[in-house]
Amino acid sequence: MIERGSSFGGYTVERLLGSGGMGVVYEAVQNSLDRRVALKILKPELAGDPAFVDRFRREGRLQATIEHPHVLDVYEVGESEDHDLFLAMRLVDGPTLADLLRAGELDAARTVDLLGQVGEALDAANAAGLVHRDVKPQNVLVGDGDQAFLADFGLSRIGTDPDSRSRPTFGTVAYAAPEVIAGESPGPASDRYAFAATLFHCLTGDVVFPRGSEAAVLFAHASEPPPRISARRPELPAALDQVFEEALAKDPGRRPASARGLVAAVRERLAAAGMAELGPPRLGSPSPLSSETLAPVPTTTPADAAEDPSGGEPEPGRGRLAGVLAIVALLAALIGAGVAALLDDGGGGGEAAAEVPVPAVPSDAEPLGSSLGAPDRTIGCGGGSAEPDAEPCALAQTELGSTQLVAPADGLITGWAVRGASGEIALDVIRPRGSDTTRIARSQWESAGNGGSFHFDTSLPVERGDLIAVELGRGSAIGVRDSDDATVERWSDTMGGAYGDPDPDHKVPVGLESELVLRADFVAGADMEPPETLTGRAAESAPEGKVRDRRDVRISRPAATVRVELVEVGDRVALDLFDGKRRIQRVFIPGLLPGGLPAELDSYVYDGSPTSEVDVYWVNPSSGRLNFHFFAVSEKQIQLVI
Repeated sequence: MIERGSSFGGYTVERLLGSGGMGVVYEAVQNSLDRRVALKILKPELAGDPAFVDRFRREGRLQATIEHPHVLDVYEVGESEDHDLFLAMRLVDGPTLADLLRAGELDAARTVDLLGQVGEALDAANAAGLVHRDVKPQNVLVGDGDQAFLADFGLSRIGTDPDSRSRPTFGTVAYAAPEVIAGESPGPASDRYAFAATLFHCLTGDVVFPRGSEAAVLFAHASEPPPRISARRPELPAALDQVFEEALAKDPGRRPASARGLVAAVRERLAAAGMAELGPPRLGSPSPLSSETLAPVPTTTPADAAEDPSGGEPEPGRGRLAGVLAIVALLAALIGAGVAALLDDGGGGGEAAAEVPVPAVPSDAEPLGSSLGAPDRTIGCGGGSAEPDAEPCALAQTELGSTQLVAPADGLITGWAVRGASGEIALDVIRPRGSDTTRIARSQWESAGNGGSFHFDTSLPVERGDLIAVELGRGSAIGVRDSDDATVERWSDTMGGAYGDPDPDHKVPVGLESELVLRADFVAGADMEPPETLTGRAAESAPEGKVRDRRDVRISRPAATVRVELVEVGDRVALDLFDGKRRIQRVFIPGLLPGGLPAELDSYVYDGSPTSEVDVYWVNPSSGRLNFHFFAVSEKQIQLVI
């Protein structure tokens, strides 16, 4: 970083403004003209790469060719005495559109006004033969008098550039056009798709496809119909639904011919519905789509998964993680190797992923743990870089400043977020009780694939003093920040509770003084809402439903065998318990939808116990997310544990 007051290529550096995929931006004074500028300097680690040097110079030349009041002026493309490349641009001393959105300062009228200006700039760039490729709220600067400017042409290409045809590069997946994901060359219609996604985000407070991983976001853009904007934010008029259906159409030819035309249509519908003065969207409220991903998983139901052959207690977690990883492998295969190429923009992709908006904390929750700032690095279970065959583990933040990452009171973890994670991850609740410390709850397994931010819904009851940890699947990793006030400890995958006796070597120091980039959303005093359950005559007379799988479950004490069936009933999925031919209980399983794939229905016997374990793995229709639920089954009762 350049110190304040330092001279650089005829400029005096005043302060750091920010950092992107290719360069670091400072406020500076041009000595010859006493003019304040934004000075963008190519990162030193990229200066030795001819491709980056060429791209950096090209950014300045391209941006300088556009004469428009809402495109940042480029004053100079130069090189310092130390051979550092730089761009000197107009200084806009104000927030980005993303900053205004997070601060709750974007009402409908202001959104339309600011993006109307940006739409004009984008149309001008497209008319000049340029494709921006990275239109998003972070690349819109807002100056005095609410003057908006389209910035960061670092990924731009001239339409005839052969590199455009051979390399499908784009900036940020939250706003990526379907044809780019499919490997086609980006064009003006691709920019207009990203512009429409930006407008959608500013009006609703949420991206078009909020998903748990970049792969899932890409698949949704490529395959899922655009959501109705009035369903995402009910205050918006239904007349906008068709506007955004066309603006976010998979077929580029169906989209509006100009960004200005889209803004005009939105302004007209808002005014007609009397919504021109609609306030800012509420951030942090759960999206109806946030818990699903959208890649269909062509798995088949096992004909009859084998019961534990020993008749005793199973090896904890046996088969579960392998099943999760198999589903993820299928998802990756469906999306294809092209996704990996799309995520690589020639070196800036990691930074682009880091610009995914950090999930807001729900209004009724208290954040525990990290603020989700960008991680310094990622670690696996061994404390270093993730190894593909590294054994699973849980990492617990046992110290963070003067506190631990623990539940401050009895309550509920309603969601959790990470940054810089990769692979399969879950959230653990670990209850310290001396040598009897156990894992008493675990969230669904989730998938992360890059350095971006991810938020997952969950419902985990906690007691005061419970440790909150992140569980890493085989070869997975989590982002960390170096800190002298933080300590991470590793816990083995065997932690007792429902999964067996505690491992005497369960806690192993990792030797890290690091802050896990992990946040839990905690609601004090809240309880997990139990699933709807039918018993007695209500269960016996309930509709039969469609049986998707069944299993005979052996109970150890007293020795008995009961039958459970996984059934679809109307718009829900349930687990039925039978005594002979008589249904004695039906439990409706949260989050499961009919028409999905029962990836696995399995059972495990606990030797000498009056209960056995039944595991349900299920993939909802048009989803790549594996739902997991664990039930305790006795001779007369089913109880949902996770």
